[in-house]
Amino acid sequence: MPTTAGVRVLRDSVPTRNAFVVERLHEAGAVFLGKANMAQLALGPIASEQAGLCQNPYDLRRTCSSSSSGSAASIAAGLGVISLGTDTRGSIVAPASFIGVFGFRLPYNATLLAGVFPISARCDTVGPMAKHLEDIVLAYSVMVQRPHVYASVFGGGGGSNNDTLEEPAPPLKLRIVTNFLASTDSVVRPLIEEGVRRAHSLGRQVHVDQVTLSESEMNEWFSVSRSFFQAQEACFYACIPAAYNAYFGERGRFAANATIRNAKQFYQSRLLKSALREKMHRAGLDE
Repeated sequence: MPTTAGVRVLRDSVPTRNAFVVERLHEAGAVFLGKANMAQLALGPIASEQAGLCQNPYDLRRTCSSSSSGSAASIAAGLGVISLGTDTRGSIVAPASFIGVFGFRLPYNATLLAGVFPISARCDTVGPMAKHLEDIVLAYSVMVQRPHVYASVFGGGGGSNNDTLEEPAPPLKLRIVTNFLASTDSVVRPLIEEGVRRAHSLGRQVHVDQVTLSESEMNEWFSVSRSFFQAQEACFYACIPAAYNAYFGERGRFAANATIRNAKQFYQSRLLKSALREKMHRAGLDE
């Protein structure tokens, strides 16, 4: 099955073997139903050239958020039990939160990323989405080959001493910045407020801290955030060529006659969308 990453350039790109994480789940008995829609190259909310814009199954007028949107939407629509997504800077957690499913951004694990279409070798990760927390824990247990994690949480014991806490876990800290609620959609805001009320009702398990920032603090936050994301994006684009070269050039991953074997061939393809080509050109990635 082609791994297109949502662009026409890769519409005929068929790996000779599955990604490592897919094989691990398959060996444990998982049945794969297909591949989900996604944003182009997992670079934010850009509609796929293969399947178009992923729509929110609860309300077609609303967004699914970013890169792994199709994974979250497929679970919300009841098309499967677990779906995999990738996350570099929010591409699992954002779609999951937009659509109301569980999403788990695993810690960095180079082994699990083998065969996964990349952005940044240092920041990418792969993780599961599901409607139920139990399915998330089960998928995680299989992905990292630690079945005792699932058994200790949902199987009535079986966890090793290394996976149990000798002392009670500290309370979860939840900070609500009230400034952002003022402009929240009239349908969404009551749901957020209900979530805060439920968090308060949990007592010592959750520490809820609500703060209101001053105008100068808000301006400082926006300035710092803008600078951070600009620097982060520049870093990502600088990392992409090496990540693409490693992905397309991996021994045995693609057939010897594959049309794309490195980052330069990808960027110079006539099928690459003009807007993406221009963005890559400004970053100096097509040289």
